[in-house]
Amino acid sequence: MALVILVGLYSSRVILNALGVEDYGIYNVAGSVVSMFVFLNGALGGASSRFITVELGKSDERTFIGLIRCFATTRAIHGIMALIIIVIAETIGLWLLYNKCEIPANRMYAALWVYQISVITAVLSITLVPFQALIIAHEHMAVYAYIGIIDAFLKLLICYLIQTSPIDKLVFYALMILAVQLALYLFNRIYCKLHFKECIAGYSLDKEYFRPILGFTGWNLLGSFSSMAITHAATVLISIFFGPALVTARAISGQVKSQVVNFITNFRTAVNPQILKRYANGEVESSKSLLFLSTNVSFYLMLVITLPLLFETELVLKLWLKIVPSYTVEFLRITLLEVLFIVYDLSFYMIFQANGRLKENALICPAMDIVAFAVVFVIYRMGGSVLAIAWALLILTIVQGMIVKPWLAVCLHGYTWREFTSIFARNGLVLFCSLIFPLLIAYMGDNTLFTSFLMIIVSVVSVLFSAYLFGFNKTTRYSFNVMVTTFINKVIHK
Repeated sequence: MALVILVGLYSSRVILNALGVEDYGIYNVAGSVVSMFVFLNGALGGASSRFITVELGKSDERTFIGLIRCFATTRAIHGIMALIIIVIAETIGLWLLYNKCEIPANRMYAALWVYQISVITAVLSITLVPFQALIIAHEHMAVYAYIGIIDAFLKLLICYLIQTSPIDKLVFYALMILAVQLALYLFNRIYCKLHFKECIAGYSLDKEYFRPILGFTGWNLLGSFSSMAITHAATVLISIFFGPALVTARAISGQVKSQVVNFITNFRTAVNPQILKRYANGEVESSKSLLFLSTNVSFYLMLVITLPLLFETELVLKLWLKIVPSYTVEFLRITLLEVLFIVYDLSFYMIFQANGRLKENALICPAMDIVAFAVVFVIYRMGGSVLAIAWALLILTIVQGMIVKPWLAVCLHGYTWREFTSIFARNGLVLFCSLIFPLLIAYMGDNTLFTSFLMIIVSVVSVLFSAYLFGFNKTTRYSFNVMVTTFINKVIHK
């Protein structure tokens, strides 16, 4: 995961330099128009993964038969969704691109090519989801990691191929991204066919699974829609009011957010199947304990990444990019604060997924997102700062992750406020202790390259030591010590 982050961030730098600020912004605008409709796939993907994992977690003789029927139903639903996405993208999406996005007339031809290629890429992504869900449900995490690494390095290869493009660089880049998506689709499908017997099924709409999946998806859909509206639609909104240059500034911070959130999402991808399987098998307390432990670990992992970046944002951007567009530093700093607290939103959502009751969360959070988006729109209309969307996302993330989801878990799912406040207090103590030495260096140090690198090292070490000393209880620390000792002994004996 760390390797994927580094390769992904470096690739973003090369692509920005190769395409230029304007074309990079155009690519993100065209891609965002498509992504606005692919939120439907995100909702279905969550439902597919949940139901397949729960089927695997059941310890009875019907497990395999149920798994075959469940997988076949998810494939059929995703096939239908792909057709719906094509229809929406070729009607509403094209209208948005032509009439609402500020794209220079001399680049509209390239933007249209990019848009159509992005639609095909999105369709491949949609039909890939059931196979990815199967790999995750079976917990073949090594393969999942290898696929991520291959994806990252193929995109790195594109960075160098684009320099010798025989056609328009923007169009060539979109075509190469499509080729990578096709390669990933074929690899995932072949791997699943070879390793999982339930892949013998084709497409079917089994009533036992079709209705529950659609019911689960319906509520999940509201959450995906609101997330889409406040992120991808925000890109279009910035394009309308500020133009492609500032779209690029936000896109760069979005790249960092995507890579960092993917790091934690992949960590959670490894642990979520166990949370669901334990719950499905009646081990509720064990499932709950694993949820809170993984939340702690997720927060500390995120803090290790974000703290040094917050202190040295300008240095990192100068080293990463040759061109640093206006407002990039500001966007990135606010985004880093957002991704630190997004841990709670991602982690606590598993409470509702395990229970299968999404209704209340799906009504409250999207309503808040849509109101916030409307407020940002008004701010932009009144000539407000382009950073309004970044502040809105930060506030929403904190409120939804630390107030709304815990409140729903306490009221509806048998949790207690003490369980959540204990997590917040422990994480807050680690955050406070982690800040002490970096703040001293910031106050006493001079503005030199050595001080900056010292800041990064001290920030990482401070988080690790603070997390070890204050972030876990004695039992967890003991288990960690045993794991480390065992690992060291194995290395010595080898």
